[in-house]
Amino acid sequence: MQKSLSPHDLHRAGTPLRLAAQGFFWTGSFLAIEERPAVRPGTIACMIQREPARQLPHFRNIPVVVVTAEASWMTTDNHGTVDFLRQAGVTVDHLRLEEHGIHGNGHAMMLETNSDEIAAFLENWISAKGLS
Repeated sequence: MQKSLSPHDLHRAGTPLRLAAQGFFWTGSFLAIEERPAVRPGTIACMIQREPARQLPHFRNIPVVVVTAEASWMTTDNHGTVDFLRQAGVTVDHLRLEEHGIHGNGHAMMLETNSDEIAAFLENWISAKGLS
């Protein structure tokens, strides 16, 4: 499946690209996208840019993390956000909590009983990136 998105479409969708859309689009431009198959069981196909991918150079040197909890409604498609950002030249880590021994959380992990464990895990990521 191939489609084109306008800057208005991305802004309306609430995508992270609206944070860096300056220079990503120009007047009258569209972002050509295509579907990438699911990468692992339990995930769904996602949309990426058709090559050559446009870049987000302002994010190139900023560490970015996408945190996914195993019971979150985003567990099936957060990999699509990660793929899209990587394709645009952003350095991004995808931390799936269950792969780090943290289980049972939903999307609002900061409100759950093990939120201190998750906060410590994220603090370690921040420190490892030299951001603390």
